Amino acid sequence: MSPKMTGQPNGKFYRLVGAVIYVSLAGLAISCASNERRVSDVVVYPNASENPSDEIAKLSSEIEDAKTRNVPLLAPTWFASAEQSLTEARASQNESGDFRTLFKRVAEGRVQIQRANEIAETSQKVVQDVLKARESANQTAQDAVRAGATNLDDIRKSLAAADEKFVEITKSVEDGKLDNMLDRRQAAIKAYAAVESKALRKGKLDTAKRVLDEAIAQGAKKYAPKSLGYAQEVIGSTEQLISSNPKAEADIAKKSDESLFFARRALLFTQQARDISSRSPEDTVLWVEQGIGRIAEEAGAADLRDEKLDNQIDSLRAKISDIKSSAAVAAAQAPAVPKKAARASNKAPAKTKKM
Repeated sequence: MSPKMTGQPNGKFYRLVGAVIYVSLAGLAISCASNERRVSDVVVYPNASENPSDEIAKLSSEIEDAKTRNVPLLAPTWFASAEQSLTEARASQNESGDFRTLFKRVAEGRVQIQRANEIAETSQKVVQDVLKARESANQTAQDAVRAGATNLDDIRKSLAAADEKFVEITKSVEDGKLDNMLDRRQAAIKAYAAVESKALRKGKLDTAKRVLDEAIAQGAKKYAPKSLGYAQEVIGSTEQLISSNPKAEADIAKKSDESLFFARRALLFTQQARDISSRSPEDTVLWVEQGIGRIAEEAGAADLRDEKLDNQIDSLRAKISDIKSSAAVAAAQAPAVPKKAARASNKAPAKTKKM
């Protein structure tokens, strides 16, 4: 009968069973089921210096490190098998199972994660473009959440479906089946592009609605009803376009941008109109005149504060037009600089020796 673990094993038990695992990679019999990669012929050699908890911790650390390098995606079945071996090793420890079984599971796990790492390097070369598309889609989805997007179930489902395409490719790499890889990679990239498009729309459209809600809360219906109504109209037409023609990505992106722009504009109009409403008519005119005057002074326009505001604006526009025309004439009359001279002028000056 095999020895059992009862609490912490004593030193005698270590000496009898041992804890250092030596795995001969040459000649290992590896059986590859469809969903699990098992390893046999793992040899356990006696050694009294190792602790089963330490061995489990080492395997756990290797698995966590692999996660940071996308190994679960790049070598999915080998990685899953390594995790399963770790789970079985922990169960053997916690349930007072066969001590030799614990070390055997750890040894299998070490081989499995090593194999997963090796295959991941190959897979990464095959699916580098797909991985880049996935990272972009994930980043855009995170940006949408930060922007205030809600109800992201559709994006999550689309991302999961794209990941399934990704994993099917890397499973084929694990099995050495590389047929139709170009078409399959393009299909996965297209799936991630669709996720990114949805996230962009969701982020901008949901943010636009949130901004418009804020405008209403600040009194848009009273202070900026026209701006509010137009923003609502743009958002409504964007949602209608998405429902009727979801594949019109360029048009949807443009309309989503417009929705956010006009929502922000409605909020700004609400805030400014509410501020202006607290002023006297004379203070409002003076505020506008001061804004025009600052620009006119910078442009060198005449002081027309004794004229109507419209006349002041027309005079400023004429002055700016004159400035632009003068600049264009000056540029046309400037002598052309020879290419060689231009290159020479761009060179760094020669260093001089210090005295």
